[in-house]
Amino acid sequence: MNRKPFRRRTGVYPEAFAETEEVLRRREGRKKKSGRPAALSVAEQLLSHAGVLARVPDLRALG
Repeated sequence: MNRKPFRRRTGVYPEAFAETEEVLRRREGRKKKSGRPAALSVAEQLLSHAGVLARVPDLRALG
């Protein structure tokens, strides 16, 4: 996906997304508690949250 469509969908540019993904991936690696593995990858989780957050101003306008 190109920069502008990616930004429109997620609210951030691909470079910022990649940096955030790397930080979250390192954080996941440092976790000490074991448990059930996540159903979604770090990138998929981040895309899911970014898509919702990109639409928050639109939802606020609805009242």
